Amino acid sequence: RIGREFLGIFMTPEVGKVMPLIIGEYNHLPALQELYRNEVLPKLNFQLASLIELGVATGYFRPLDPVIASRCLMGMFFAFVMTQEVFGAKQVTPMNIDDIADTVVSIYFRGVLNDRETQ
Repeated sequence: RIGREFLGIFMTPEVGKVMPLIIGEYNHLPALQELYRNEVLPKLNFQLASLIELGVATGYFRPLDPVIASRCLMGMFFAFVMTQEVFGAKQVTPMNIDDIADTVVSIYFRGVLNDRETQ
């Protein structure tokens, strides 16, 4: 659900046009830096990290740093958005949000090995 919502927001033509500007000006806009540190990290990264930490504590996930793991998941989605929207890959390979989200989540949570390969 998080992936679909993230992609639904960031894979729009409007955001695709603004994203390079935001990235380019990030270091020059203290208000944007503050928004990221005070809103995005606590609400998205740290909440997701809490869920991952719970997964580790219950043995569902292998031991790992939950904050790093959370940023990796969000990074996978962000890199995909950048490739599709900013660099124009959607003109070459248009894809729907559900397929993207399902694939990213599958790779992230299961890895790329077939279940038979990990047993």
